[in-house]
Amino acid sequence: MQYQTGFYTISSYKKKIVLLSFLFLTGVFVNGQFSDADSLIKQVNYLSAKGDKIKIISSDSAFFYYNRAIRIIDKSDDEIKNNKDILRKKIDVLSKAGVILQQQNKFFLSTDYFKKALSYAKEVDEDSLTAICDFNLAEINLENGKYSTALACYSNALKIYKEMEDEDGVFWSHIGMAIVYRECGNPGSSKHHYNKALDIAKETGDDYYNAVVYNNLGNLYMQTGDYDKAINSLLTSLDFCNKTGEEQNISDVLDSIGEFYLKYKDYKRALDYFERSMVIAENINDNYRLLARYANMAKTYIALNDKENSLKYISKTIELVNLVGDKSRLAEVLVIISEYFSKNRDYENTLTYLNRALSAAEEIGDTVGLASAKQEMAEIYFKTGEADKALEFANTVQSVSSEKNIPDSYAKSSLLISKILEQKGDLKGALINFKKYSEIKDSLINRDRIKVIEDTEAKYNFARLQNEKLTARNNALQAESEIRERNVILAILTLLVILVLIVLMKFYLKKKKEAEEQEGNQLKLNRKIDLLQSQIDTKNRELTSKAMMISQNNKVLEEISVAIDNCFEGGVNERNELRKLKNLLENSYQERGWDDFLKHFEEVHPDFYKRLAEKCPDLTSGELKICAFLKMNLNTKEISQITNQTTKSIEVARTRIRKKLNIEHNGNLYSAVQNI
Repeated sequence: MQYQTGFYTISSYKKKIVLLSFLFLTGVFVNGQFSDADSLIKQVNYLSAKGDKIKIISSDSAFFYYNRAIRIIDKSDDEIKNNKDILRKKIDVLSKAGVILQQQNKFFLSTDYFKKALSYAKEVDEDSLTAICDFNLAEINLENGKYSTALACYSNALKIYKEMEDEDGVFWSHIGMAIVYRECGNPGSSKHHYNKALDIAKETGDDYYNAVVYNNLGNLYMQTGDYDKAINSLLTSLDFCNKTGEEQNISDVLDSIGEFYLKYKDYKRALDYFERSMVIAENINDNYRLLARYANMAKTYIALNDKENSLKYISKTIELVNLVGDKSRLAEVLVIISEYFSKNRDYENTLTYLNRALSAAEEIGDTVGLASAKQEMAEIYFKTGEADKALEFANTVQSVSSEKNIPDSYAKSSLLISKILEQKGDLKGALINFKKYSEIKDSLINRDRIKVIEDTEAKYNFARLQNEKLTARNNALQAESEIRERNVILAILTLLVILVLIVLMKFYLKKKKEAEEQEGNQLKLNRKIDLLQSQIDTKNRELTSKAMMISQNNKVLEEISVAIDNCFEGGVNERNELRKLKNLLENSYQERGWDDFLKHFEEVHPDFYKRLAEKCPDLTSGELKICAFLKMNLNTKEISQITNQTTKSIEVARTRIRKKLNIEHNGNLYSAVQNI
């Protein structure tokens, strides 16, 4: 049976050292006082946020931050630390630090923190804070077995939560009060508060609330012997747990169902549920829950007379009860140990542990634990021949069980009293008590009821399997639909890919054809260029030949001109006629020769002179001729031969042309002319 949600902590010496070093280096230690409330609130918020962030990893580290925040508030000026906003922050960090201590089972220290938080909450007169502090104190007192104090705190919290219309607070306060009443043997009041919580769960439709209420109701019904309702409640709770997926709740319900089967001695089934519950508690490292799981495993193995496993789980239970410090569990653990010794006929140790269990139960007012321990003592005294002591304890158990409505204990004590009185010769008293036993046993688990319970569980399992089957079928249909959709999508994608490939192939073939055509055209063009170049070369050669021929003709004409000059020595009339003839010859060979050359040159290099004139209009006719010869790929020597000039004269002319064409010193005149 669980009282509240458990937690786990991770701490080690090395982690503490690393944390303290980190805090020192980062300057978290705040030693000075704060001059104003705002600065103090900022620092407290910073430390509180650091604690919140790290508490999942290390509760010790979180506690350090919370405690540091409390200390810097305490060190501040009275006027600042008594500010209501500061007090609210202090209540918050006190509560957080108290929860950490509670999780670490340091109940005395956590109680101190919660009490301080409550006193400050009353000082600021804020209902929500007061309710939270009262509730925290109730939880710690419940775990510590101080039921009257726990009940008072739950009542205070419930009253405030109702006034605030806080459904969550009201729900958990009812659950807490119901648990207290159940532990104190008051099933009527316990059921009343469970039903109040159930109303909230149904109204809100909260699966988590429903899981908690039905689990606790199942435990209550087991205590009162209403096993049909118990199994129905527990299975209903398990249904809700599976919906929420809360591992802690699932562990609690599985444990409760295991206890149910343990009561009517179906040990195999009980072990199955206990083990499943235990695995979950181990996985989440919840010592509080593990204590209950180990205790139930020990009880089951003791009932099976499995000494090895009994001792194994008794050892684990003792180790955890010392670690957790749960006084409400101590009496139960001591009774389990006594059962082990009783099973092995070691009655001396049995009585020793039962007496210790009685003391532990009396200390916290655990009525159910007292009844259980005294019943065991009565059984031992009867076995050892001490009938009077056995009768005394059995009568006490019968009275308490009747008053607190614990039918299982009432039936056991009535049967034992009947046996004792029969042994003493009081047959009438024995018969009366046997009738009491018979009346109760019919309401307890019998074969017919076991069959009903098994049918109930079978129906639950069948319904669960049907749901799983339906879910699996729906999942299969959904998967099939998804597969169909996926196949359609794949088909469409495949078609698109094929179309894209076709388009790409056509595009590739088109480009390939274009490339081939371009290559063919390029070949044709290259051939044409080669042909034209060949023609140009031929023309150039022809031009060169013409130029050479013109040069030769000019040379011959020049010689004729010289011969005519020699004839000038004759008469005046003859000289005049010869001069006219000479001028006519000179003009004729110069103009006709150059015109003829120019005509042929323009055929080979059209618009050359036009472009040259545009680029450099101030070139002389002689310079134009040299440019033409350069265009024909003639060198300086060849040009000098054609023009009947010295190579030096040609070089000088080339230099003038370079300047007029603005060709740099390292530039090439030949290339420049070729590009015109």
